[in-house]
Amino acid sequence: MHRSAHLLLAGPCLGLLSALVCAGCNSQSNPAPALSTAAAAVTSVATYVPQGPFPRGAAPASSVDPATVGPVLSVLSPARGATTDQAVVDVRIQADDPDGVRGVTVEGLAAQPTGTAGNVWLASVPLQPGFNLLHVESSDALGNVSKSVFSVTQGTFEPDTNPSPDAIYALVTQPGLDRISQVAEAQAAQLDLFSLIAATPTLIDTTALKLTVTGLSHDPLGLDIVPATDGLTATIDATNVVVFANVRVLGVSPGTVRIEADTLQVVGNAVDSSPAARARALGLEIDTAQVSLTGFRLVTSSSLLNAGLRVFRNTIRNKVESVLEDLLLDTVDDLLGTALMAFGQPAALTFSVDPAQVARGATLDLQVAQARAQGPALMLRADASLSPAPAVAFPGRQRWIGGVPPLAATAPSPHMFTATLSERVINDAFFAFWSSGALGYTLDGTQPQTGTFHLNASILYPFFPDVRALAPDPATPIVITLTTEAPAVIRVTDVGVRMQLGEAEIGLALDYMDGGPREHLVTLRAAFDLDLTFDVRADSFRAAVDLRELSTDVTAEPVIDIADQQLEDMLQQLAPWLLQRYSLSIPPIKIPGLPFGLSLSNAAVELGQHRLTVRGDL
Repeated sequence: MHRSAHLLLAGPCLGLLSALVCAGCNSQSNPAPALSTAAAAVTSVATYVPQGPFPRGAAPASSVDPATVGPVLSVLSPARGATTDQAVVDVRIQADDPDGVRGVTVEGLAAQPTGTAGNVWLASVPLQPGFNLLHVESSDALGNVSKSVFSVTQGTFEPDTNPSPDAIYALVTQPGLDRISQVAEAQAAQLDLFSLIAATPTLIDTTALKLTVTGLSHDPLGLDIVPATDGLTATIDATNVVVFANVRVLGVSPGTVRIEADTLQVVGNAVDSSPAARARALGLEIDTAQVSLTGFRLVTSSSLLNAGLRVFRNTIRNKVESVLEDLLLDTVDDLLGTALMAFGQPAALTFSVDPAQVARGATLDLQVAQARAQGPALMLRADASLSPAPAVAFPGRQRWIGGVPPLAATAPSPHMFTATLSERVINDAFFAFWSSGALGYTLDGTQPQTGTFHLNASILYPFFPDVRALAPDPATPIVITLTTEAPAVIRVTDVGVRMQLGEAEIGLALDYMDGGPREHLVTLRAAFDLDLTFDVRADSFRAAVDLRELSTDVTAEPVIDIADQQLEDMLQQLAPWLLQRYSLSIPPIKIPGLPFGLSLSNAAVELGQHRLTVRGDL
């Protein structure tokens, strides 16, 4: 039997699993059993561990009169969750009924019979850009009605290997850059700079002169970052620099030398792109650098050696400047090359909703397309590449890119850090999450559980009396699974974030823990219309989900006949608990561009047309 339902749910619903028991609901007024009745047989313990095996019962005889149900509906084309760039799509529906099919409508449009068998109906249906939920209705000769629902996404699509242009604008004010410098200086204090040149300590090796470094000392490094017209300028300062070396001069006995300088300064200019890049800073490439030593002097172990080195003074100075310049640029690259999360080097966004899954999510790589001073702040505009992690084997993944306009520059802010994400990159992220399988979820009653509300047959008894025959022991575990067969479409406006997910498949089964197969009770397709809200905690977004509307389509009831009202009653009673379980499983999402994984204080999330902005202090 195939049935459809369309529900409006009031109040906050914090997850997708509100759909797990809702299918084919109608307007009957049977009173819903109290949840306390369903849970009465469960004993309150700190941790409940089900102990199988549990006895298998027998399936009850079918009580459905075929003369009281409508046609069985099957969607032939387009496929459930299909994507198309066409404004009008031909929908083919197969309708079968022993009493004959009177007619079929799709979105209120009358379909026409086609084909030799006469059980395939065709309707041309106009689509709106983005997500479309198509409702199918059919009646038989006796007046019985059945319904079905499926989704189609209309718009422009491209391979998910293509980067998203103008994905993010990041704005870091001068106090924010100073905070980055402080963290980098603290990290630099832990570095052993000599170890960076110890592998090749010989700086000069000629017939006349050989100079081999044996040590390096200096006061703590200072770092200053300021915006520039086309990027930024990073200045590294060191004082009381001493290079210790063994030296051999032709005609003079070998000895030691201290190469001293009062100050050393390296100034690097970083831009968004340069073929001559020498190092990276905040996702930018340092293409030019100037080094200067003040108070340069040589202190030798003997006057004879001092005299012998006099002619090589400039050679030694130039070589030491070059080596220290490279050394400090390498240090800048280590400290600032990945200082902004995902800028210039891929970063993982873990998004495994199901704790039993292996780590899943997406890899985010932000490549700076433009960098410039915006008042007293550094503005970075970046393109984004997102891919599922782990990588998905199937080729030709096409993601919806919609008609989202280019992201405009981020407005100035008194906060140290601002990141504005485009609607497109938010969709790209959830496409990557979906591709990795991260949105799948299982509630497994065979696993240890805490609290007083356990996933077992006792909670089904009040709603589905026939389950007693299948599971005589009320402690028989139940398992709920959710898989998503198509990616969601997300729209961002100045009043909210809306997510539409068209093709979720939900299954409910009994597990007897006897080594045999599970007994599947019901399978359904669900379409969700959701409101997303975001807040910022420390270095991450946290998402909450409110369910606006829910449409379902029961696709299988293999062992028992479930009445519409029974499913609706179960939804009303169990949804809050199930939604809480799912909501708690939604992982935080790291804020792209956040420096060094620092936390944000005084953070705020702002919504605009096709954009989401987070602001805060570091």
